[in-house]
Amino acid sequence: AGNVSSSASDTIYTDLASVVISNLEWQIATIPDKNTNAGTTWISATNYCASLDLNSKQDWRLPTQSELISVVDNSISEYPRIAASLRETTVGTEYWDDKFFERYWSSNGYGSYVHGSAFWISYGAESYSTSSASSKDYYYRCRCVRSN
Repeated sequence: AGNVSSSASDTIYTDLASVVISNLEWQIATIPDKNTNAGTTWISATNYCASLDLNSKQDWRLPTQSELISVVDNSISEYPRIAASLRETTVGTEYWDDKFFERYWSSNGYGSYVHGSAFWISYGAESYSTSSASSKDYYYRCRCVRSN
């Protein structure tokens, strides 16, 4: 929540649903939320972002792999290693244990739309590489983005 008033007697709190980082507007929440040990398939994530209506904007999409990498913060030693404004809602731990639910889908994929593979990254110890791809049937997390 953000404090939008400097007077204690008339403080108004707002829930910030998105944040702008490097000319991209990022959904702060993830699907599923940080406290849920589950995920969503690539197709479900793509459809979710395409149908998202957030802040009266409907042009949300699944981010590209390079956009996901652009919010990595390697200047910090703790996890998740992501931009501070997204850290509270992002899953990422210092111990890599094949934690699929720490992975975030990108829009980049190959093969068929339904049965191909798509790239992902993790903001935990598993980190990322430009060749990290999995079947679109796997259950990972997603966060939507739009051009600002």
